[in-house]
Amino acid sequence: MSSKNYLFKNKEKESNTQYEIRKNLIENYIRAVDSNEEDLMDKVFAQDASLEIKAQTTYVSFPEVTNNIDEITNILVSDFSEKYENISTFSFIDTLVNEKDSITCNLLVCMRDKIDKKILISYGLYVWEFSEGIETRVEKLNIEIEKILVLKPLQEKEISTWISSLPQYWVERKEALKEIPSLHHIKFLKDKLKEKEERSNELYTYKVNPIYQHFKMGAVVWVLPFMIFTIAMILPKISSFFGYYLSEFRIGEIRKEMLIYLFFPTSILAFLITIEFDSKFNNLKRRAYKFFYILIIPFVLLFIYVVITDMLS
Repeated sequence: MSSKNYLFKNKEKESNTQYEIRKNLIENYIRAVDSNEEDLMDKVFAQDASLEIKAQTTYVSFPEVTNNIDEITNILVSDFSEKYENISTFSFIDTLVNEKDSITCNLLVCMRDKIDKKILISYGLYVWEFSEGIETRVEKLNIEIEKILVLKPLQEKEISTWISSLPQYWVERKEALKEIPSLHHIKFLKDKLKEKEERSNELYTYKVNPIYQHFKMGAVVWVLPFMIFTIAMILPKISSFFGYYLSEFRIGEIRKEMLIYLFFPTSILAFLITIEFDSKFNNLKRRAYKFFYILIIPFVLLFIYVVITDMLS
C-alpha cells in the first residue's frame, strides 16, 4: 500500500463522530456474534444488506453470498452459535483502513466446537461498507477467512487465559503478542501479528493517538529553537532590563553565536524529530518525507557555510 504524507497533500476526512458511529456498529456486531444476541443485528445491518464470505479453508463452510438481514443473522449468529460456544471476537485496530464509505480490518475469532470440543482460531479480513444518510448501517460485509487453526481440547486452558487477557473489541497486534501461548499450532497467527506493515487509518489514530497529542509533541519539539531565536532578537531589551547595558558590538556577537551555534543545530534537530513523530502518528515510512528532507538540505548547507565563514573571519 502506498503511503501518503498528509503534510503536503490534504486528505478527505470525515468527522470524528462518523468514526465513532462506525466503531459502534462493529462493536455491536462483535457483541451479537459473541453473545448470540440476534436483536443487535438490526442495529448493525441495513434490511437489504448483503454478505459475501470467502473461506480459504475446508474446515468450515458458508454460503458465498447471503442477502437481507434475516439470512445474515441466521448465518453469522443463529447457526454459528449452534455449532460453537465460548466465542470471542477481536478487531485489530492497527490494521484498520478507513475509506469514504468503508472500513477494512483484520479480525480474530476464537471458539470451541460444541461436538468435538476442539478450539478453533479464525484469522481473516473484514471489509465493512456503510450506507449514507441519517442512520448509518452496514450495507455489505465481505469476509475473507484466511486461516482456521485447530487446537486440541487439552490446549483450551492456555488459549482461554490468553484470550481473557485481551481488551474487549479493539486490540493492537503487539498487545495480543504479549501473552500469546508458546504453541507450535498457532505459529501462523504469531507470524501474522508480527507483520510490520500497518494500515493508515483515522479511527486508530483518534482512539490511540489523539490528534491534539500529536501537535502537542510537535510544539514541544520546537520550543527550544523558538526560545533561542526570540532571545537573540530581544537581547538589547534583556540586557537593559537586567542593567547589563551591553555594547551594540557585544550584542551583535552574542546574537551571531546564538543563531549559528544554537538556533541552526536545534532547528535541524527539530525538523528530524518532527518527521519521526509524524511518521509514527500516521504510520508512514520515513522515505515518504522526501520533500521534507529536500527542504532541510539548503538549511544544513547554509549552516555549514555560516560556520566556516565565522571560523575563517
